[in-house]
Amino acid sequence: MNIDKINEIVEKGGGLFLDECQFLSKTANEIKPMTVVEIGSSKGTSSMILGSVVRKTGGHLYCIDPNINEEWEQNIKDLRLTEYITLIEEASPWVNPEKFKQPIDYLLIDANHKTRWIIVDYHFWERFLRVGGRVAF
Repeated sequence: MNIDKINEIVEKGGGLFLDECQFLSKTANEIKPMTVVEIGSSKGTSSMILGSVVRKTGGHLYCIDPNINEEWEQNIKDLRLTEYITLIEEASPWVNPEKFKQPIDYLLIDANHKTRWIIVDYHFWERFLRVGGRVAF
């Protein structure tokens, strides 16, 4: 993903700085993920970046957020990523990970930023990562 495309995504979605977007794109692209899980989606900046990654790999992104907004939905539609993304409108610890047919390659934990909730998400989801998979916070 080139810098202009990332800039466009940052301007569209907000929520992340340009260098964070570049880091997310780089670390996901390096492992060519097939199954990506994003916990916390907000306006969709990271969803747009990770969705663009799985479009290239033929993979799929699962976005977990109980409070999704119309802006997220519109951003995903605008980039034509709908077929590569499944929205799960639940709190992350209540999601059944068996709906992912294979281990997680890339996990982004970006929901509730309180330490205790980050730890809860990490401990619940890390066991579903494949060996060599990546976690970003």
